[in-house]
Amino acid sequence: RIKETRLELVKRWKEVVPKIIRIATSEAQNKLIANHLAKLEGLSEGETNIYSIILLYYLVSDTRYAADHSKVIYLMSITETLENVERKSIPQPTLVYCYKKPGSQSTCALLVDGRVLCTAKLEEAVPLYIASFFVFNICYTEGCTNLFYVLEKIFFNTSLPS
Repeated sequence: RIKETRLELVKRWKEVVPKIIRIATSEAQNKLIANHLAKLEGLSEGETNIYSIILLYYLVSDTRYAADHSKVIYLMSITETLENVERKSIPQPTLVYCYKKPGSQSTCALLVDGRVLCTAKLEEAVPLYIASFFVFNICYTEGCTNLFYVLEKIFFNTSLPS
């Protein structure tokens, strides 16, 4: 049953990604959105899944906070290791996008309390990320409430607060 649920969540995210890109394209006058849209060219489907959460973050960001997608996803440089990222002691759950090194496949790691809990395929990363808040009973990251409400709606079909 767990495998079926995981596959269903991945399927839901894959269905939403093209919609996020379409909406972001219509909002391309925003420089942050335009910069990340430009990065989508030539990316694999998995990498597009990861950059889509960044686009979604900027599309629904809480206006009272400075927009900073690193609250949600950390884009690891090709020279960094996961051990180096762990030493940064990132407190909230964070996705770490591990760029592919020649001859390997890109992955994501889930950090909770500054520790790598697991790695995942790119297409599984976003569902895993949102689930971690429920599994570990962690409050949503400050300034990202709108993003998490949208992700809840996508994955758990919850009603949005009024």
